[in-house]
Amino acid sequence: MANAITGNPIIIDTAAATVVVSNSFLVTALWWDNGAPANADAITVKDKNGVVKWNLVLATASLAMPTLIEFPVPVLFDGLIVSVISRGKLYVYLAQSNNLKA
Repeated sequence: MANAITGNPIIIDTAAATVVVSNSFLVTALWWDNGAPANADAITVKDKNGVVKWNLVLATASLAMPTLIEFPVPVLFDGLIVSVISRGKLYVYLAQSNNLKA
């Protein structure tokens, strides 16, 4: 499957150093469904300016940690880059209707 930016949530399954979404949007939650987590699995989510919005590297002690991040107030993302995703899919839940552009 390729990255899907047309729905809500956005679904990212392919890491790249390039911009996936270019415009600004509000995020209510991030969920990394990494399937069967393994030691050193990692994810890095940035905005298009390279500002890290979320980064996680799993260690043996954290393999059972939830990988759902819910924001009490929606967080503004100025674009989206998912530069690292070791396995699985990242679900980005939007606060508003999807008007995103690649």
